[in-house]
Amino acid sequence: MSPTTPTDRATLAPVRRLAVARTLFGLARVRGTSMEPTLHERQLLLIRYAAAPRPGALVVVQLPPELSGQPRPLSIKRLTHYESDGRAWVESDNQQAPGRVDSWTVGALAPSAIQGAVMVRFPRRSRRRNRSRKG
Repeated sequence: MSPTTPTDRATLAPVRRLAVARTLFGLARVRGTSMEPTLHERQLLLIRYAAAPRPGALVVVQLPPELSGQPRPLSIKRLTHYESDGRAWVESDNQQAPGRVDSWTVGALAPSAIQGAVMVRFPRRSRRRNRSRKG
């Protein structure tokens, strides 16, 4: 994990994008804890880019840069509502996650900040340890 990628935010690690029937889909892996218990570290997601999500949906957002100007990675948040001016209010499911960043931190986001929506959450695989068989 690089020093610029905090482990306490639910960010996305892009896996690949697929162009299918004029709709752009992609796979991403969750990093961080801000969307627990809904999403977990290393969980795989199917993302539909250029989607028009409704409130309640899990969305991929580009949060504003840090105060230093350093860009933040794409993040996954819950779209809670649209404000009267059309800006989107997004929140982390785990408000107690250390270092979480959402609309409570940066305010409502421009509609263009919403990059896509989560279509499928794949279950996490259990990690198997190498065990020597005795027999």
